[in-house]
Order: sequence, then C-alpha cells, then structure tokens
Amino acid sequence: MNFVAIDFETANSDPTSACAVGMAVVSNGTVVDKFYSLLRPLSNIFCSWNVRIHGIREEMVVDAPTFAEIYPEIQTRMGRGPLVAHNAVFDIRVLTQSLRQINKPVPDIEYFCTLQMCRALLPELPNHRLGTISRLLKIPIEHHDALSDAIACAQIAIELHRNTKPIIQMGKLNQYTKISSACLTHVSCNKTTLIENLAPDILDLLFSFNTPALLPTDSRFQGMRFVLTGEMDLLKREQAIEWIEYFGGRVTSAVSKQTDVVVVGCSEWDFYRKTGKAKTNKLKRAIELQHQGCNLQLLNQFDFFERIK
Repeated sequence: MNFVAIDFETANSDPTSACAVGMAVVSNGTVVDKFYSLLRPLSNIFCSWNVRIHGIREEMVVDAPTFAEIYPEIQTRMGRGPLVAHNAVFDIRVLTQSLRQINKPVPDIEYFCTLQMCRALLPELPNHRLGTISRLLKIPIEHHDALSDAIACAQIAIELHRNTKPIIQMGKLNQYTKISSACLTHVSCNKTTLIENLAPDILDLLFSFNTPALLPTDSRFQGMRFVLTGEMDLLKREQAIEWIEYFGGRVTSAVSKQTDVVVVGCSEWDFYRKTGKAKTNKLKRAIELQHQGCNLQLLNQFDFFERIK
C-alpha cells in the first residue's frame, strides 16, 4: 500500500493562502518520509478565525518560503501518487489552486479522501472528523498541525485498508473541480475487525453526547459560568452548550474572574498537557487567573463528560 498523505493550513478562506504544509510518504503500509514547512502566502492576510484554529500568525511566516519556492519539495514527495487527505475537497483544492496561481501544471495523479472512507466504513458514527477518527483508532494527533494531521491521515488510511480492504474509486488531480467528489468507497468485507479496534470509551462518549438519555432536571451547574475553548473534536459546540444549559449553567464568550469552568477541546488540551503552554487566548487567560488564585477549573472533554453523566 503506497500513497502520500498531504495536509494544508490556510491563512484565510482563499485556497491560495496556504501557510503550512505537511506530508507523510507511505510505502508498503509504513510511513517512510515526513515533510513540513511553514509557507508565506502571497497576500499574507491572516484571518483571525484561521489563526485561532491553527495558531500560525503573520509574523511567524515572514522568513518562510512561498508555495512556489517550496513546490519542488512537494512535487518530489508526491511522485506518482496517489495522494490522500482527510477532507480532500479542501486540501486538493488548495493544492490545485496554488499550482494554477503560479502557472504550474497540475500533475496527472490520483487522489482519495479518508473522510469519505470513514463515512462509508463507519456510518454509525455521529461525526467523522480527523480528531475523532484519530482518537477512535488510537492514533496520536495534534490537530491543525499540518504534519501531525498528514501523519494521522496516513495512519487512518493504513488502518482502514488493513482491517476492511475497501475498494476505492479515486479522483484525478488534474480533473479536480470545486464540487468534484474526492472518492467513492465500496466495502466488500466484514467490518468486525475494524469495529473491535476502536476505543470503546470514546465510542461511549460520542454516542452519549449525540443520543443523550437526559436525567430528570437537576441544578448541578446552577449559577456556574462556563467558557468553551479549542476545537471540540468529540462533540459539537452546540451540544456542549445544550448540556450546560440543561443543568442550569451558562456559557459566556470570555474568561473572567467570574468564570467557574473552562472546557478545553481535545487537541488544545493535548498541546497544553504536553508543553505546559496554551494556543488559545481563552486558555492563556484561564491559566493566568489560576496563578492569581482564582477558583477556576480546567476540564478536557472527557472530564466534562464525567461531570454530566
């Protein structure tokens, strides 16, 4: 099984604004080469929403190469493909639009999408996000780090192929359009092995959030103020808000001395636990207030789940 996983982060909504690229080259079912680079977009306009997601700011790419300058490295690793991305509609669009912007031909290679594979192979799941699938398959990930995402995507493709042997009809890179399908996946075998390899505690978490058996109304969060920060990998933000409000709590947009609990998304929590640093301003502020003696709790999504079970 040979392919190349690729992931881009962008500075804004323009697909030609790539500010980071990560690649993982897979040969015979093993990652044999990795590549990462920050990129300096030609427009160099960074949207606050994008920065909040991936943490890359304008000053961080001042000395970074442009897409045109780094493309030889990308092209060498792409080889003859195929390429794979999680939500290939996004990453393949970034790649093809960036190539057209610099007047480079789009290679005649194939690509497929692990997001669509997961939707076809695990239709029971309430969501198929990269962070969710990675945690279900016990794959380490620092979500929205382009290299970490590319490696996770590669490992997902390896695991799905190893356990289910899906038949994939791939798309053509040089025939890609904004609305084209990234791939069609057909399952021709039993999925029992794949299901058995999933993390049962995370499955329990997902299904509990999405099909909740609500308890009689109680007031366990009565008068408490919550703030949500970081991407909610395992549940939707609106679901977390529903649970908090159901138990009498209130969700606010900013961390203050009146905040009681900050619920931290899995990727942000993993980064904080690993480095002791925060990516989001909300978590930074929460840590500052804790150091000042404020009685403020930090909960990751698993801790939050325990509080509402």
